[in-house]
Amino acid sequence: MEVQKLNFNYNVSLKTVNCLNAIDFTYHINNYDYPYLHTHLDYWEFTVVSSGTIKNVRNGKDELISKDMLFISTPADTHLFRRVDDEPLVIKNIVCRSKAVKEIVDVLFKDYYPTLFNGKKVYRLPKYVLYMLDTNIALINSYSENEWKKTNETLKATVVGLISYLYSEDIKDKRSTEKWEDLLNALKTDEHFYTCNVNELCERLGYSRAQLNRIFYNKYGISPHDYLIGCKLDYSASLLTYTDYSVADICRMVGYANQAQFNKTFKNKFGVTPLEYRNKNG
Repeated sequence: MEVQKLNFNYNVSLKTVNCLNAIDFTYHINNYDYPYLHTHLDYWEFTVVSSGTIKNVRNGKDELISKDMLFISTPADTHLFRRVDDEPLVIKNIVCRSKAVKEIVDVLFKDYYPTLFNGKKVYRLPKYVLYMLDTNIALINSYSENEWKKTNETLKATVVGLISYLYSEDIKDKRSTEKWEDLLNALKTDEHFYTCNVNELCERLGYSRAQLNRIFYNKYGISPHDYLIGCKLDYSASLLTYTDYSVADICRMVGYANQAQFNKTFKNKFGVTPLEYRNKNG
């Protein structure tokens, strides 16, 4: 599928084309999806679904976005979105020049821009943020066509409110992750950790599988499953080097019921079989 490359000017009303260079923010309220793969050359989108449900396909991954949820699209993202139910669809989309987003973040929250750009992209908004959004859009709709400066400033204030909320949520996630990391490190001192699966890890850490997936991808760039496999293999290598346990025993100690699968997975990481590793390092 061909990727459309859209710039900020594409989104601006012809009514304001004469003052285009002074405008950093615009918005749309749509009742339709946009099933065309596209990227944003010089702008961000803050998109809120007010009614209905859509599937946003961002960078090849599906995200289900329902009522009162926000998703962010940066210039690094390629996406499209399609409706997935028969409910009336209402989408509120605020479009911001990239330089304007950067300026807001640098003024409000030093060093937060990389997190906003590269981190979490989907949020469920609380009522007070939705109220702010709806109130400001209603205010904009009361302006005349000539009051484009008021529209620009009101939309800027709206983006400031959205980013402030996202920052507070990301800080809470960071603090939660720090506590979670302490617990994870404590679990790793218990030999039973190396036999557990992802569902057991979720139970021990107190997260749902979806939450744990998001936290691990944000922190390590891999899934909890892949993280566990890495821990099991590193522990296996240590046992092969410093103990006399047989390969079969070590296989069981790290939760593998099938020694052939264990040998294959071990070799994929270390380039040699467990026995060859022991002969080389033991």
